[in-house]
Amino acid sequence: MTLCDSRTSLKTTFAVLLVLLAVLFTAVAPAFAQPTAIDKATARKYRELMSAVSLDGLKGTVRYLSSLPTRYTGYPGCQKAADYIYEQMRGIGLQEVRREEFFVPVPVEKTAYLTVKGVNRKIKLHALYPNLVRTPQLPPQGLDAPLIYSGGCSLREFNGKKVEGSICLAEFNSGNKWENVFRLGAKGVIFIEPDETLRGEVEAKFVSIPIDTPRYLIGREDADYLVSLLNSQSNVQINVKCEMPWEKRLGTNIIGVVPGSNPQLKDQVVIIEAYYDSTSIVPSMAPGAESSLGIAAMLELAKLVKAQKPARTVMFLATSGHFQALSGMRAWISKHYTELHENRLRVAAFLALDISSMTQNVGLFYKGMFYDEREDIQRDFADFARVCRETSEQIALTMGVEPTDLFSDAVNPVAGKPWRVYLPGKIALDNEPFTLGGGMGMAFVTTNDARPTVDTPYDTFEKVRFKNVLIQTSFLAALFDKILNDASMPVRGGPHFDRLFVTGGFARVNGRIVEFDPTVSFFPDSPIPKSLAVYRSANKTLMGVKGDIIEMVNETGEFSMDGIPPSNAYDGKRPVRFEAYKLDEKTGGITYAPDRGAQGATIYPLEFPITSGIKGCTLVVFKCQPMQLFELVDPQSLRALPAISVFRARTETEPRKFGYAITQPEAWVSHVDAQAVVFGQPEEEKIMHDENGKPFTVHVADPDSLKIVMSAGPAAKRLLLLNTTEPDPDDPQKKPNPVGIGYRVDQWPSIYFTPLKVATDMYNLDDMRIEKLAAFRIINKNINNLHELCAEELEKAKAALDELRYDEYGAHARAAWGYEARGYPDVEKTANDVVKGVLFYLALLLPFAFFMERLLFAFRDIKQQIFGMLLVFGAVFIIFRFVHPAFNLTMNPVIVLLAFVMIVLAAVVITIIINKFEEQLKEMHRAIAGSHTADIGRMSVAAAAFSRGVSNRRRRKARTILTATTLVLVTFIVLSFTSVEQSIRLNKVPSPGIPLYNGIMVRDAMWRPLETSAFQILNDEFASKNRAVSPRAWFYAAELGEQSFVQISNLSTGAKYDARSLVGLSSEEVRVTGIESTLASGRWFEPGEMRTCVLPGGVATGLGVTDANLGSARIQIMGMVFTVIGILNDESMKRLTDLDEEMLTPVDFILMQRMQSGGSQSAESAGFREYLHLAPDQTVVLPYETLINLGGTLRSVAIDFATPKEVNSVLQLLMKRLGFNLYAGMGGRTFKFSSIATQSVTGMADLIIPLLIAALIVLNTMLGAVFERTKEIHIFGSIGLAPSHVGVLFIAESTVYAVMGAILGYLLGQVVAKISVYTGWLEGLSLNYSSMAAIVATVVVMAVVLLSTVYPAKKASSVATPGVERRWKVTDPDGDTWIIPLPFSVTGDQAMGLNAFLSEWFAAYEEYSIGDFVTEGTTFSRHTHEYGEGFEIELMAWLAPFDLGVSQRVFVRTRPTDMKDVYEIDLRLDRESGDVSSWKRVNRRFINTLRKQFLIWRTISPEDRERYADMVRKGTIAARVGAGEEPAVEGA
Repeated sequence: MTLCDSRTSLKTTFAVLLVLLAVLFTAVAPAFAQPTAIDKATARKYRELMSAVSLDGLKGTVRYLSSLPTRYTGYPGCQKAADYIYEQMRGIGLQEVRREEFFVPVPVEKTAYLTVKGVNRKIKLHALYPNLVRTPQLPPQGLDAPLIYSGGCSLREFNGKKVEGSICLAEFNSGNKWENVFRLGAKGVIFIEPDETLRGEVEAKFVSIPIDTPRYLIGREDADYLVSLLNSQSNVQINVKCEMPWEKRLGTNIIGVVPGSNPQLKDQVVIIEAYYDSTSIVPSMAPGAESSLGIAAMLELAKLVKAQKPARTVMFLATSGHFQALSGMRAWISKHYTELHENRLRVAAFLALDISSMTQNVGLFYKGMFYDEREDIQRDFADFARVCRETSEQIALTMGVEPTDLFSDAVNPVAGKPWRVYLPGKIALDNEPFTLGGGMGMAFVTTNDARPTVDTPYDTFEKVRFKNVLIQTSFLAALFDKILNDASMPVRGGPHFDRLFVTGGFARVNGRIVEFDPTVSFFPDSPIPKSLAVYRSANKTLMGVKGDIIEMVNETGEFSMDGIPPSNAYDGKRPVRFEAYKLDEKTGGITYAPDRGAQGATIYPLEFPITSGIKGCTLVVFKCQPMQLFELVDPQSLRALPAISVFRARTETEPRKFGYAITQPEAWVSHVDAQAVVFGQPEEEKIMHDENGKPFTVHVADPDSLKIVMSAGPAAKRLLLLNTTEPDPDDPQKKPNPVGIGYRVDQWPSIYFTPLKVATDMYNLDDMRIEKLAAFRIINKNINNLHELCAEELEKAKAALDELRYDEYGAHARAAWGYEARGYPDVEKTANDVVKGVLFYLALLLPFAFFMERLLFAFRDIKQQIFGMLLVFGAVFIIFRFVHPAFNLTMNPVIVLLAFVMIVLAAVVITIIINKFEEQLKEMHRAIAGSHTADIGRMSVAAAAFSRGVSNRRRRKARTILTATTLVLVTFIVLSFTSVEQSIRLNKVPSPGIPLYNGIMVRDAMWRPLETSAFQILNDEFASKNRAVSPRAWFYAAELGEQSFVQISNLSTGAKYDARSLVGLSSEEVRVTGIESTLASGRWFEPGEMRTCVLPGGVATGLGVTDANLGSARIQIMGMVFTVIGILNDESMKRLTDLDEEMLTPVDFILMQRMQSGGSQSAESAGFREYLHLAPDQTVVLPYETLINLGGTLRSVAIDFATPKEVNSVLQLLMKRLGFNLYAGMGGRTFKFSSIATQSVTGMADLIIPLLIAALIVLNTMLGAVFERTKEIHIFGSIGLAPSHVGVLFIAESTVYAVMGAILGYLLGQVVAKISVYTGWLEGLSLNYSSMAAIVATVVVMAVVLLSTVYPAKKASSVATPGVERRWKVTDPDGDTWIIPLPFSVTGDQAMGLNAFLSEWFAAYEEYSIGDFVTEGTTFSRHTHEYGEGFEIELMAWLAPFDLGVSQRVFVRTRPTDMKDVYEIDLRLDRESGDVSSWKRVNRRFINTLRKQFLIWRTISPEDRERYADMVRKGTIAARVGAGEEPAVEGA
């Protein structure tokens, strides 16, 4: 190659590269477009607008509003804030400044304090936010209890203290471990004011169900005094008082207007909205500095807009009630709905301001998560957002910054980023109700800010970063100039507002809260005034905004809720759920709750779709007594139990009136409140009046005693609360009740120590069942092993509880519950299976009774036959009653018989109805078409064969007895020596790789989030044994399947980095995986650290963090500042794999989906699958507790043990009670463990020889019967039975043997087993009573008998006279003519009747358009032959399938023979159309159908035969003289 060629080649290559780069740049240009040039006038205008924003003005508004103790809507501070904003608007010069008031129910703290008894000191408390509607209010006398200090509320910190009946003083930053206070029986908890906290901490301090857990906050100084008092005194008694009722308070919206100056645009109204109220976990302490930034920015913008005289009219709207489910915004829309609907208020755009201060970037959003509407509405906002993005580029150029530093387009997925990635958490926006109704509602929201101080009492002025607020407000000032003045701005002429439309609607629900009082009305109609109606949201809280909408009803029990999302907003797939409660005004307790009984939610559902703009509903409640349940965690999956059932203890049925409230898992949240409230009827009395008006008391209802069952899914019971009683050694008169007496709602306001109570109840119930089963030698070793393990753990749990060792108690109680919950289904199934087994044999007893009646009595009269059958049935049933354990296992033995009788009667009735229906159809067919049918199928033959078979057995008594005895012994042997066993099989599969530690790793097989209860339970159990338990959490900024981005910024250098996710690890990770070895520099987390982080090397390089500034470098993530304490070596981190051989970083679900869609990786169903994880430089590591509080989700838990032996011993026990797939590292090897319930049949191998002998005996018996009955078989053939029917006869006879053997063998087994149990004989004999064993035994016996009869039956078929259907040979056609002699002969009278019958049948097919053939022109004629008169039927026929085009002329000829009065019949077919092969093939069906009509002729009654013959004699079937002798007459 020459130098010139080389240069040419290089030029070509370079040109190609340039083209590729150009294409690539074109593809990504929209996401990374450079700011366009801006003219000087526009730049000058933007600078003027931005410089006009006053930092002092912003600070002044925030300083005043946050100085108010609380701006919680309905509190005095909120009204003062409204007055301030009203005056500000007037001072600015806005026009039409006015207030619009609305009512909103709020919990109002009136008083809360504690008094230390014996010390004259009163200490101020603050009540926490209600659990749904249940506030911390106490009875007027308050709550008396001893005080204890519980620190961070871990079980270990309670050790040695009497928790039951106490009030706990606890640290606020305890996560959800504070629930341990109530699990251990405390009456209340007082949290100590922390130095700092996070929003995630406060969100864990209230639950989404109305459970009564009094919670208060106390100042640090007062707490220190109490702690010192506890240290100096052994018993500190206190009295706590709190009054916090729900009240209907006023909220205020303030409106000010700046009229438009452009005549063409002034009718277009742009609404700029911001909320001014605040919130906090402590409603009386809600300074809400961050929450005031939106209104502060709006007031500054109002000043600018007023001065600029905008082209469009601007309405400034300040709302309260934002944190009460957007109630202020919904109230404003409701008030102005008619104007919006009729377009009298032409809102071109609704723009909400939701500003915070931790970052400077503001984003434009078209939706939030309060409603989380369907995604396809995005197209309505795309152009508006695009113009805003383009304008932001010009503004950024003016400010000299990057556009992405100022503005994020969260409407259009720029650079592949969905809108959720800009919001690190769930947020509710005020534009959502407006958009829901059909308006163009958007919100300007500060992005990448988790708002860590919002909803806390520490959201104060000092924490606000006003520089970021100033940047955002200045940017919006410039952007609003474009929005308000540019005629080309893509806004709407007005909203298309409606209650219901294709993609949404501002729906209204009008409802009533009523009670069903049968003394007043036949249906629920008694109103419950002053109660609370609740629309249940899928979200408990959204950055402080409560998701549940609460309304207080009027005196007639009526309420109205606006802004309820219709089904259209969610593609028509999501119903809404409502509840209703009434609280006692004095105590705060719930007195009325939703009725889920027969007259409540069964008829008036609590959950329903909104399919109309205005929806009516009736919420039925009942007078109730609440009963609280705690620690409802499935011991197998370690998840909160999702399903609950309630039963009355006395009747074991659903109560007439009852209710419950149970927490449901929440998307993006690992913490689930594993609690519930059950509502039962209290003792109820009513005051009535006699006819003289004198009052008297009527006892209406006793207090409910309830049993509670919870399950993890269908047929997966995990929790039983029965209140069982055990034998009392000190009181012999006290009888144990393993079934339970239930929990009386008036005696059990709370059920604590739940794992212990559940394990005890399940153990006692199982123990009774196991003892009963063992009495009949029904023993399952696996069940017994689990039962014994439960007993051991129960004893340890009770001992630990008595000694106040709560951490050990918790571990043992949960272990006991886990073992018994794993064994309970098998115990229940075994007991139920025994009952099913006897029902199976009772079903077999019916044919057995019939056979025995035929064998023993053979009565001729039907009544005597029925009596004989009942006699046999009753005798065998009585024996079963006294020997079968099913009747001892059921509470009422008669139920077994009744159940069987009901099943039989149902079957009989169904059979009668079906037969009657078929008979009526046949009659209609006969009346209309004159055709006849006859059942000559296998069922009728089998029925006749059974009857004949029984008769044959009766004639050969000795042989019958000996053969039956053989089969009885076979059945007995099968039942005695085989077993169907339930067991738990432990699968142990070696896995590649060398484990980093001897231990266990728990995770979901598909990496779905675990609930935090999984970590807490494992930590409680193993951390107390000095074992390291390390949780791992992940955070994604978007939903599964969407690209996730988390922006990281260096506060010192301003460098930014987009990570894909965050990882939360604990200080214990060092003890488990030795992760400190992957550090390139710095250190790992220390216990208790919250605001530190460790950066992967790639992230540190991108942010400019080096070894030199570790400990001082500060980065910002989601608005929180973290100190960098370590840098990871990325390559070392990649090599650090857990026991599953996967990295600790989050899974890259996007890449996994791409690989699956591309077929690169097949799905595995075994539960163990290899996942691809993000590279270390795509993540940042934070402390586990911090990430959980920021919205992270728990993904795995690792536990380190000292030795492989310890790992193995723990696994052997753990796998018996856990339903997880586990990874285990033991001695340098890794294993995958799983456990599954199995069922197996054992002992069959030992029965091969006995079964073979029995088979040969039956074979010999039946074969001998065939040869003995050769003449009888010939007779069967001569009377028309086909050979196959003769074979069925012998199989039916053998079935008689099988049924007799099965029943008598089973009965013999029962009797022998019963005798052996009472006498102690035959210790090794153990009869299997399960239904599966019964089925197996019967199937084995039936198989032995039937298989042994196949050859004799076949032999009998060959002996029989060849039947027509089987041996009839059809001749071949001669050209287009086919003459087929039919194998039937008839006499003279029958010949006439048969021809009339066939003529009628052929004529019927002239009316059919479907079927085997269609006919036309059916004629009947007579002919004179050599031996007398004959008959002929002629017709045209088309044969199916009709697309073959086969047609033929058909002649059925009946001719006299040389034998007197005997006629022979043949069939002549003349082909008219269709090919020969098709003609021959389809005629086989035609000929067979014709042959069946000859058989049917034999079955019809003599009267009908004579009627058909008379039709010929009397000329009804007219005749024509053949060969010119007589005229032809058309018939049929």
